[in-house]
Amino acid sequence: MPIHFHKLIIVVVALFITTNLLLSREIHSDKCGLSLFLNPSSRNELQRSIKYTKDNIPDVGQKYYISKNNLFKIYYDTVGYNAPSLIDNDNNGVPDYIDSVAFYFEYAYEVQVNQIGYRSPIPDKGNRGSDHYDVYIWDLGNSNEPNEDPYDRGGLYGITMWTDKDIITYEPFQRNYSYIVIDNNYSPTDSVRILNSNIRYPAYKETGINALKITISHEFQHAIQFMYGLSYPATITIMEMCGVAMEFRLFPETRDYLQYIKNIFSNLAAYPFGVDNNQTGYGFSIFAKYVIQNYGDKIFKNMWELVGNNVELYKALDSSFTINHLSFSQEWQKFTLWIYYTGARAIPNEYFDNAAELPEIKFDRTNLFSPPAVSNTRGTRSLEVGAVRYVVKGKDNREDDTLDILYSNTDIQSASEQYQIFRDYSYTLTNIDDGRILLDKLGLFLEDNSNKNYIKSQYIQRVGETTKSIDYAYPNPFNPNSNEYIYFPSPKDAKLYDNATLVIYNTEMLPLYTQKGTIGVNNNKRVFSSNEINLQNGIYIYGVHTKDNYTIGKLTILRK
Repeated sequence: MPIHFHKLIIVVVALFITTNLLLSREIHSDKCGLSLFLNPSSRNELQRSIKYTKDNIPDVGQKYYISKNNLFKIYYDTVGYNAPSLIDNDNNGVPDYIDSVAFYFEYAYEVQVNQIGYRSPIPDKGNRGSDHYDVYIWDLGNSNEPNEDPYDRGGLYGITMWTDKDIITYEPFQRNYSYIVIDNNYSPTDSVRILNSNIRYPAYKETGINALKITISHEFQHAIQFMYGLSYPATITIMEMCGVAMEFRLFPETRDYLQYIKNIFSNLAAYPFGVDNNQTGYGFSIFAKYVIQNYGDKIFKNMWELVGNNVELYKALDSSFTINHLSFSQEWQKFTLWIYYTGARAIPNEYFDNAAELPEIKFDRTNLFSPPAVSNTRGTRSLEVGAVRYVVKGKDNREDDTLDILYSNTDIQSASEQYQIFRDYSYTLTNIDDGRILLDKLGLFLEDNSNKNYIKSQYIQRVGETTKSIDYAYPNPFNPNSNEYIYFPSPKDAKLYDNATLVIYNTEMLPLYTQKGTIGVNNNKRVFSSNEINLQNGIYIYGVHTKDNYTIGKLTILRK
């Protein structure tokens, strides 16, 4: 095996270990099996869970079906653990699920190859017996039982793989044909078991045909990418970003990708886009969405064409913007605004077309301004984006004033070389002028000593509005599975930052839960907020008490 591919494996292994440490508490891990396949030890684990013939091909295929346009050959079992449903409502002799597999692979080919113009992975040099692209149906969703060894967590949507016979060239980037393995039903009952426990959670966010559609779009994009080459030293992040992007590019109605964006937005500093990592790629599909919404398919198509001409992937991304008379650095900086104005901060008809339903980014630091100054300095990694918030405490029931600083590390060269070079941001909010940047809305000043060659900063000032009291809790009913916070009304005469106690009672007025905190604000409403309530479905009575005031009401908890 050539030296470049060995180096790629070493990089992937190191980052795979880092990823597992970062994500040890996350429910969702790998969407597709690409990073597992590129890691030698994980590949062995994968090959124990997917049985193979002597030629290293999935041992599945009691029957096969060739798609309408003679492009795809789909292997499936009719009996056994991996067999799909054999229901055939149109009586054409082919199970409906296999009909759907064939249809959506043909659709993925039509859009990605015929319309966008990507290289086709078909014909595949006659590998596995024909020139068709080979697809294998397997139960990828379910993990094994506690007494089974070795542990197989399950939960994969799909895997795009190859054998030695598929390799076209090794130098300078490995290029190869491939085959795809997808799940046999994407059932809502497919579940993943946590290692060394009986705890299980659902394998798929979207299920059934919806999951099948997006998986085919994603995995076929990987098959296309392999025709351009496995870039060295970085490949996983952008490959996975483009894979997820094809899901909503072909099926805009999908919401599966939101789970990965939420993971990234909750801790952007842990997922710099310039560090090769599959989870980062899933989450930064939001950057691909930004690019596609603004510039269509040309940026990524030009990028992969450059990779096909032996240009490293991050350099190819940078050059693709240049080819299209754009600046990657400027677009990366604009992108920070797009991911800031989401959720409750969304502005109608601006930024992402579904901005209101996207999660909100969490701030690296939130600092309460205390005269004369408060400062923050931190090193950022290649292509990291994020935000720092400064709070100026409000008075007389007025919301806090805030200064939100959006930063973007535009060092794409370090990403290209996969070097860990930290570029510092450094901000000081002060009431002393001395030639600093005037923040006219806040009446304060900012000193920005960030590394200007790489760190691009944007400042967003917000003057707090007068808050109002309410007499209801929301959302009500409260679903802990989908709502992170519940907001309770403050007593009418309570003021912002007053100490308060929340008590939740059953209908017989027996206290079940108590929480201490302070009166805060949400959407101009004075509220007591909680993200710690863990009660069963039912109707409850709540009370919020301050030193001199109280309010009561009813709450319904309804898990779905």
